[in-house]
Amino acid sequence: MLDFAPDTWYTECVEVNGMVGRFVVQTPSIQHNTLLWAKRPLSGGLASRRSLRQRWQPDKGRFGMGKVCTVCKKRKPIEEFGPRYGKPHARASCRKCDNASQRAYRRRNLEERRRKGREWMAEQRQSPEGRSRQREIARESWRKCGRDRQREYLTQLKQKDFFAWKARKSYVHLSAEQLRQLWEQQQGLCGLTGRPLGEDPELDHIVPRTRGGDNSYENMRWLCADANQAKRALLDDELLMLCRDVIAWSERDR
Repeated sequence: MLDFAPDTWYTECVEVNGMVGRFVVQTPSIQHNTLLWAKRPLSGGLASRRSLRQRWQPDKGRFGMGKVCTVCKKRKPIEEFGPRYGKPHARASCRKCDNASQRAYRRRNLEERRRKGREWMAEQRQSPEGRSRQREIARESWRKCGRDRQREYLTQLKQKDFFAWKARKSYVHLSAEQLRQLWEQQQGLCGLTGRPLGEDPELDHIVPRTRGGDNSYENMRWLCADANQAKRALLDDELLMLCRDVIAWSERDR
């Protein structure tokens, strides 16, 4: 009497005249023995009868040996293969090779994918339902991880290219090249005090926006943080007059 383990499939493969048959027995209740004939001969096509008792583990592939990926040609556990047509672990290539193939496809067809994405977004915005759905998707993405991704991206961008970071973060709508030219014109010095601008310079409107100024290149300059906070919404002449009053008042008792 064979000692069958519970919840395990055992098979007895039988070869007769080059055809393969398998007796399948399920335990612990041994109630049915089914002979399944395959339509392919074994290599060599032996005419003699040969039986081989093997253990079948359904969750680990054929006889617990996993599957061989058709791309990397490596035998891997069955869990590393994705589903196909609703059947679990039915893909011929492993997940690692599938992901690499998808990344390569996206790199090769980057512009085409962007074009299709723009067309799809434009089509979605045509209807109120589509616009509402897109706004909800954007909000959910931002709530999940968008804020953290943007913070990390801006931190890396600031270390890599300060002017590109400032152009991305600023509201004046000047390009990184324009900000770099403005910096070179001032030779890295503050436009009011002549101090070195340092690590955290600020953009200033020569004519404040509250006084009718705009965001044009000619109306912008780099200032150090202290000078920009002192100037606020003043014109240069008004700031100089204020500074003279401060000096005169501080020297009145000397």
